[in-house]
Amino acid sequence: MSTMLFAPVYTSAYSAAMPSPEVESEAKQVDLTSAYLGIAVATNLLLWTVFALDVPVFDALPYWFLRLHRTVLDMRWICAALACVGAAFAVIGLVRSVKGRVLSLVLLAWLLQLSFSMSRGEGFEGLRSRIVTTGHAEFARVAVREPSILDVMRNYEHFVRSGRLGIYAQTKPPGTLLVYMATDRLSGIACAKSEQHLACMQTFAAWTWSLFSCLVIVPVFYLARRWGSESIGWLSCLLYMATPTVNIFTLHLDQVLFPLLSVLIVGCIALALDHGRRRFAIVAGCLLYFAVFCSFGLVLIAPLACVPFIDAWSRGMLARNGWKPILYAGVGLIACDLVARAGFSYDVLVRYDAVRKAALAWRGWDGTLDTLLRASLTNLVEFSIWTGLALVLSIVCVSAISFDRISNRARTKPVLWLGPVLSLTILALLLLTKTKAESSRLWLFLVPFCCICTAWLVQQRELLRPRWLRWGVVVACQFTATVVLLAHSVFF
Repeated sequence: MSTMLFAPVYTSAYSAAMPSPEVESEAKQVDLTSAYLGIAVATNLLLWTVFALDVPVFDALPYWFLRLHRTVLDMRWICAALACVGAAFAVIGLVRSVKGRVLSLVLLAWLLQLSFSMSRGEGFEGLRSRIVTTGHAEFARVAVREPSILDVMRNYEHFVRSGRLGIYAQTKPPGTLLVYMATDRLSGIACAKSEQHLACMQTFAAWTWSLFSCLVIVPVFYLARRWGSESIGWLSCLLYMATPTVNIFTLHLDQVLFPLLSVLIVGCIALALDHGRRRFAIVAGCLLYFAVFCSFGLVLIAPLACVPFIDAWSRGMLARNGWKPILYAGVGLIACDLVARAGFSYDVLVRYDAVRKAALAWRGWDGTLDTLLRASLTNLVEFSIWTGLALVLSIVCVSAISFDRISNRARTKPVLWLGPVLSLTILALLLLTKTKAESSRLWLFLVPFCCICTAWLVQQRELLRPRWLRWGVVVACQFTATVVLLAHSVFF
């Protein structure tokens, strides 16, 4: 009787004492995030030691592209870069206006890029010359030489086959060359000679492209704030500013344009789902078409655009707006394709087939499993090092936390869906793209989302107080990695 009487009380007390699945998941999350900062710092120290001692570990990897090459940096410019980062922290802490903070970060990110570019001892000319000294310099020279943008658009396939547009155009859709041509026209049509024309374009691109590349900070902040909090938004911006690939691969469309396109596409889908406004979905579809019009590899932005859908579905909110955003995004995508076909005789499937064949021949891809595994290993290592180990490690941690919370049926936030989707996107890039090295540049469109994952992870644990100390650790890892890579390797 007494047992029966006290059984409910006992059961209730026992249930209260037992942690819920969500509490257990939170505890595991604390353990994982506690270890994250320590692992990130330790692995970065190990990497910096390898570079400092000139240990040829990475040069031994198959197809390794970015060779060790010691360069003496001008420490005055490194100090200027450090001052830009310090000013960014000060802006976030002192400026009250959100818009003022965001615009200030854009300006500081631009100055940071310029400082790093000038630190190699070549001054502004070191930045200015990149548009004509990199592998893609051919695009700039062709852009200056070709008299009509419309003529190139209408006859792109014919011009490529005839060799008129050079070698690199064979491996790209028209968008890349057209961006270069538009830049040339904006830089100064009045130049009489081609040499003058090219010089004018160099100077114009050095100033405008470097600034334009920093505009991605605006949508990064608002998307990170939407998925997490304002603090996560600010830290995401700081991490992006300090990332090695962002500061080293300057004046390259992979850095200037593609990260911005990827964040805008995902952001427009999120807005379309949250507010039921079809125009955002249509814009997302148009932007995705333009992205693929510039590089076929950017089709893998599409999985990232699924994150808002997955989040809405997990919260039971998908039924509110239904699947209309997908429909309207498809409308934007198809409309752009129809315009390209009818107005400029551009067939995306024909161009893709030609690009695929040219790329396979260019890279000497034999299609064997051995080549795939060797190239995948090198691509993954290169992306991890040049993006920053702190960022790549966060993807692993966030994915682990996400799977744990899903298995425990705990509430999952949008950023937690981002980790697994990023992991799957990287896996798709490893398996589907026939690339031997240069993943650090080609996968730059993933970097903003890596920054958001890292910012969310750092904000989850009061491991170091105040929070500025935690922020400082991860930003310092990224900043120092940029300096080390500038000093011990060469891309241009």
